[in-house]
Amino acid sequence: MIRLNRVIRLVAVFIVTATLIGCTNTVGQSNDSSMFDTHNNLTKAEIIAMYNNGLLDNENDIMMNMLDGKTDPIVSEIYAEDIQMVENITYAKIIAILFYDCDLDDDGIMDKIVIVGSPLHTGSGGDSLDFLIGNSDGSYSQISGQHARLLAQGEGYLNASMYILDCITNGFRDILICDSDGTDLNEQDTVLLKYENGRYRPSK
Repeated sequence: MIRLNRVIRLVAVFIVTATLIGCTNTVGQSNDSSMFDTHNNLTKAEIIAMYNNGLLDNENDIMMNMLDGKTDPIVSEIYAEDIQMVENITYAKIIAILFYDCDLDDDGIMDKIVIVGSPLHTGSGGDSLDFLIGNSDGSYSQISGQHARLLAQGEGYLNASMYILDCITNGFRDILICDSDGTDLNEQDTVLLKYENGRYRPSK
């Protein structure tokens, strides 16, 4: 009976793994877009299960590879007004702009994920999270409006983790944001962003 229960558990783990293995965070690898067709409706609970079953590689946490936007000519130009406002209005005059280059819609044109933290951009909901979608003429379409707790707010705190998933919703990759202390994730630790109606929105 014990052996039978063990076999049943192993089969269950295999089924979950087989279901989720098509949606991983292999950022930067070439992918056949057809493989995404059956994985564009994964729920937050399924993504959390994928994380907790070890199918997300921590080495692909893009928060570990963010660059300074204030030293990048494109990002600094796009956010020049934000930088000026923080310097003119706030007492601290401190603004953090971090970005990561990626191709969110697999069109061969690089996009940017941008985090902005300052007294004007950070509140109870977290830091400003923007998506700059690259156009063929070299310009960017800015998708804004999201806030997430991403940047550490003091010594002893760690940045959240962010993963670009191979799951596709309406032509754009899903994004997972999680704040974990090394234990299994739960609903409260996790934000799953899907592209809907022209912008990234939290998904259940």
